Amino acid sequence: MEIISLDKARDENLQKYFTGIPCIRGHFSERYTSTRKCLDCCVFYDREFSKNDPQAARDKSKKWANNNPDKIHDMNTRWNVENPEKKLLSSKNYVKNNPEKVKLVKHKSMLKAKYNISLEDKAKMLDSQDGKCKICKNTIELISKNTHVDHCHKTGKVRSLLCHPCNTMIGLSGENPEILRLGADYIESFEVSS
Repeated sequence: MEIISLDKARDENLQKYFTGIPCIRGHFSERYTSTRKCLDCCVFYDREFSKNDPQAARDKSKKWANNNPDKIHDMNTRWNVENPEKKLLSSKNYVKNNPEKVKLVKHKSMLKAKYNISLEDKAKMLDSQDGKCKICKNTIELISKNTHVDHCHKTGKVRSLLCHPCNTMIGLSGENPEILRLGADYIESFEVSS
């Protein structure tokens, strides 16, 4: 480790520096430029503080994280780059242990990317439709493979929520009202004659 004075560390905007001289507790380690405290002493006191008052330690850590979101982001990014295998394993474990959360996040992302609406927007639509498909009036759920956001394929404008069969019917007709009317007429013609 290169020996650097406190003044030089401040001039070079370094967060840590190494004097080559042990601290008063005998640690040969770097020191923080801002406080001049030895890193080993800080680690020791943090551990002691955590043992003696774990809730206060968690609160202190949470407060620091809330006040330093950029540092947290940088630390996480650096860790992810330096530990790709651990990151992959961590992600796989999270997905395995939190399937409902993952499903919700994916659903929210899909709504935003595909239709430019939020889950809250979709919930309001469903509420305004009394929890039913706009066409057949069968009950549909907020997050389900059977519930579809119907939209115009030309403009992308969201129309309403449909069940899977009704959405398929609209899609297979090419969104052509005339074809849908002819289909309805065709079915009605057989009902009358039978």
